[in-house]
Amino acid sequence: MLRKSIDKETQDKTLWFMFLRALVTTLLLAITLIYQIKDTTVILPQDLLPVYALIGLTYMVTILCAMVINKVKNLTTFVMSQIAYDILFITALIFITGTQQAVFTFLYLFTIAFAAALFMKTGALYTAAFASICFSALLILDPIPNSEKHLLTLFFNNVAFFLVALLAGYLSEQFRQYRLKLTEEQQSVRELEDINKTIINNMTSGLLTTDLKHQIIYFNRAAEKITGLSLSNIYKKNIFEVFPGLKQHWLQRASSQPQDLASRRSFKFKKSPQEELTMGFSLSPLHDANHVRAGHILIFEDLTKFLEMEQHLRRSDRLAAVGKLAAGIAHEIRNPLASVSGSIQVLSHDLKVKDENKKLMDIILKETDRLNILVNEFLDYVRPSELKMEIFDLNPCIADTLLAISMNKDIRKNIQTIFKPEIKPLLVRGNKEKLKQVFWNLLINAHQAMKHKSDGTLKIHTTVKENQAFIEISDTGEGMSEEVVHKIFDPFFTTKEKGTGLGLSVVHKIIESHKGRIVVNAAVGKGSTFTIALPLK
Repeated sequence: MLRKSIDKETQDKTLWFMFLRALVTTLLLAITLIYQIKDTTVILPQDLLPVYALIGLTYMVTILCAMVINKVKNLTTFVMSQIAYDILFITALIFITGTQQAVFTFLYLFTIAFAAALFMKTGALYTAAFASICFSALLILDPIPNSEKHLLTLFFNNVAFFLVALLAGYLSEQFRQYRLKLTEEQQSVRELEDINKTIINNMTSGLLTTDLKHQIIYFNRAAEKITGLSLSNIYKKNIFEVFPGLKQHWLQRASSQPQDLASRRSFKFKKSPQEELTMGFSLSPLHDANHVRAGHILIFEDLTKFLEMEQHLRRSDRLAAVGKLAAGIAHEIRNPLASVSGSIQVLSHDLKVKDENKKLMDIILKETDRLNILVNEFLDYVRPSELKMEIFDLNPCIADTLLAISMNKDIRKNIQTIFKPEIKPLLVRGNKEKLKQVFWNLLINAHQAMKHKSDGTLKIHTTVKENQAFIEISDTGEGMSEEVVHKIFDPFFTTKEKGTGLGLSVVHKIIESHKGRIVVNAAVGKGSTFTIALPLK
């Protein structure tokens, strides 16, 4: 590859040299015609025909060489032949026009300079030596009558040839070294740019840069993947238009000390109407080569799944600790409850009591039954259970649950239910009854969240993404605060007056036992969305 590059460069220089030769020949032709018209003594009439012949020969040689240069295998020999021809051409021109004037001697210098450009100092000296031989031979064969002038002409021209050769050779070598050094530095810069580009494009974190006007000027591949945006669509856009949630943090950091700029924070980014991401970010100043502030560098990553996993682990640890303690307590409570309930039932049948006392006994029985149901429900939650797994389609399972709920007399009929199932079957491996329990609890909660509204909408949407089935259950109810969302799956946490606080905890446990996950997006006054992800079979 390097050899081809050198040959191409030499070929280009040779073509330029032949072009200059043709230009000089054309100028020579014009000068000859002018001298012929003015009838001067510089070129005698008897010399015109040889000059024209020499010019014509030079045109032919130049055109022929230009045509065959691409087919030449040994380019060095070809170029040397061109230089030799030019020396002979100049010598013949001086011979024809007369050695006494020798007005075209300066053309030797251009040929020597060209040889220096191609073959450095060595080539220039060889060319100067060949020019000196030709010119000296010319003067010896056609001596000037004045011998002193003859010697001075010979001496000064030969000295000029070699001085130009040395100077042009030195400059060519310096220029060549400079070019080599520049090429190496350019190559190093390109390699560094390629490395930097490769590193930036292979980062898993998003990276963007802005100018001092907060306009986005760079967006790496990971940033495009995380946000779903492309650089071509957001180039030169204000960063706060693209990331509205960043503005508050950005303004706070603008007044921070430089050492505080690299700390991490997070902001919300709405990737789509249905998907909101939590972005962790780090902001740093961007400086140019002169260490002048040129903008900002923002590195960010999607923390949504990480935070969900972190929250899930904290919840699992908390539930495990509570479960171990509560399981023992529940067993101890259930036995006395059974004794109390049995004793009251016996007394109510064997003793004749007043109606008021009878009511009190009924209250005791009712509350003990309620406590017993609560204890049994909690034991179902904390103790491990082996589920009978089967492969089934989720869509019919959800449809059956919706039908059962519609028959419930406690459900308000003014709630609009919209079910948009995935066209393809959502085949999962799980326990159908347990998952029906999950859907039942979530759908009942959604209806109860809209009980204070004159109307409401319940949406159930199933989709497939990344070999997982997603079930979204959305309501237009009262919604929840962020604090409630964080505690909603904790056992015994409830916002209902008569709730046990175990319904959603059981839901979470069932989903977890099916190797799935459940997340909640909610805001006060804007409803809630529960999203369940289950692995497909």
